[in-house]
Amino acid sequence: MGADETSTAVSTVVAKQSMASVASGTLLKGLLWQQRDKIFSRWKERFFILTNDYLQCFKRGTSRITEMGGFIFKLRLSEVSSIERDRENRAVIQANVFLFYA
Repeated sequence: MGADETSTAVSTVVAKQSMASVASGTLLKGLLWQQRDKIFSRWKERFFILTNDYLQCFKRGTSRITEMGGFIFKLRLSEVSSIERDRENRAVIQANVFLFYA
């Protein structure tokens, strides 16, 4: 493909617990429920970290030491186009992601 293509990523997240501020640039961290914008997608519990520049998503850890598992994605906050609430008062985060094909 020679043209640029644009897609929109939409995730719905629901807070499970309050998240505390910690040092080292992390503003918030904790477990959230996430549903991807796909047909037949299911709710999954994920570990999120919010910094000044990024929202990072990890699988939920299975260890008793940490709730953070393997890395899934990192979203630059400058790419977030809107944050809204749905009918169940869940946060819906929409981000424009540009994909370039050569």
